[in-house]
Amino acid sequence: MKKDAFIIYSPLHAYIVDSLVGYYDMKNVDVYMSKMFDFKFTNKVNIIKIYHGGSQVNKYKKLVFFIFNTILFRKRKYDSLFIANDADPFTMYFEKLFEYKELNYIDEGCSYLSKVQFKLNESGYGSRSDILKKIFKLDSHNVCLSSDKIKNAYVFFPNELEKLNSKPIYNDLKNYIFTTNHNVNIDEKFKNPDILILTQPLTEDSHCTNYQEVKVIESVIKNNLDKKIVIRLHYRDDIKKYEQFTSYQNVLIMNELLDFPYQILHTEINPKNIYSFISSILFSSEPTNIDFKRVSMIDKIDSVRAKNYKVIFNQLHDYFDDFYFLEDLEK
Repeated sequence: MKKDAFIIYSPLHAYIVDSLVGYYDMKNVDVYMSKMFDFKFTNKVNIIKIYHGGSQVNKYKKLVFFIFNTILFRKRKYDSLFIANDADPFTMYFEKLFEYKELNYIDEGCSYLSKVQFKLNESGYGSRSDILKKIFKLDSHNVCLSSDKIKNAYVFFPNELEKLNSKPIYNDLKNYIFTTNHNVNIDEKFKNPDILILTQPLTEDSHCTNYQEVKVIESVIKNNLDKKIVIRLHYRDDIKKYEQFTSYQNVLIMNELLDFPYQILHTEINPKNIYSFISSILFSSEPTNIDFKRVSMIDKIDSVRAKNYKVIFNQLHDYFDDFYFLEDLEK
């Protein structure tokens, strides 16, 4: 019997996997999934929890995770292997451990952004994962969809990606991810907000200090007291950071359906504007009204990493004409 495998580390990846498994009626599937989140699959899959180190994990723990994965997982054979980021060192290492006939790619929400970022900054594109790649003798590329071994890619913005790179074969994720019935019911009170704020654990991920992200969100609330604001928590974020905002009559905190990627909930929530910091959602969600704005608040974060993101995002106006920084709206 044909056997397939997926290597994933976010709720968005899990939803895409569930959709693809159902769409193609896959019968024998191993899903290597980060220990950092859970997901209720509607289709039958064999879940294998792995150690995965994202930006919130320091370099020493990442080394330990590599060792654990090496001990726990030997050479395994698959017909098709699906990966969510061919530049992620943990994914690359599993790919090296496994044997497979065909390599496929699933979008993590920011593939198009990654390719644009690389195109605009080819001379100085680097990553904090470079040292891990050297230690474990992995490919040095730091951009999604760079591996020439990828045959099929299931992505957002397939037409735009084709313009940047003609290979591999691009498949529009919208044709797959909305076919799975998860019976998601969103409370009416969360629908049609003027501003939807998507939180991110920036302090925990060392993008800033002293919970600057919370202070920035508070400033947005104070400047928009006449608007309906919904704060949708990141699945790794702590509601305690934002409970203070429930004192504002125009603010609702959505601490529900965190296992579901926002891209799937977007059209149901139907926001007039989306605010976040560096979330891939800013660049993988369709406009929901004629005056739709996608707003990055990263320009209000005082850190070196935030400044680097602002330089990159500043060049995206040519690609997303509805993109703004928070300071653009305050002028």
